[in-house]
Amino acid sequence: MKVTRERKIIGAVLVIALAVLGFDQLGGGASADAEAISEASSILVATTGSPSHKPARLPASAGEEISFASRLASVAQSTGEVAPDAIRDVFRPADIWLPKTTTISTVATVSSADKFVLEHKLSMVSVNRAGGGVAVVDGKLLNIGAKIDGYRLISINQQSAMFESTDGARVQLKLPADSATAAAR
Repeated sequence: MKVTRERKIIGAVLVIALAVLGFDQLGGGASADAEAISEASSILVATTGSPSHKPARLPASAGEEISFASRLASVAQSTGEVAPDAIRDVFRPADIWLPKTTTISTVATVSSADKFVLEHKLSMVSVNRAGGGVAVVDGKLLNIGAKIDGYRLISINQQSAMFESTDGARVQLKLPADSATAAAR
């Protein structure tokens, strides 16, 4: 592999960057960093109530370190009590980002009769002239008087079958529209 002029320049820049990083990490710039750290620890950003809104400074010596909790306590004393509801949660997404939901105050209940209609399907009926007949519900052949899920088959006509529960509730299962029109032909 031939070392071109461009590769030599890139290598030289990398060597210089590594040298600067090593000098900084090994303590070459420690005096400036210590001074900046001590100055930053003595500053507490809080409004003093004056219109200038300059940050308030807490006195601190180089050997004394003030904890973050004590600085917060001094700010709380100087600004007064803040209601927890007045503090905004910074991790909560904005209201415009959240989808709008509607709350339902009442829950619709499904009666046992409605449940029976939803769970069972009448697929065929056969009626004779004497008033009897059979119905096919969920693939089962039922004569008048037969029971399914607590409902008794009480009557059958050309389009539907009528069921009655033990508490007197009546339910009518109807043939699907396409088979009802075929039966009428």
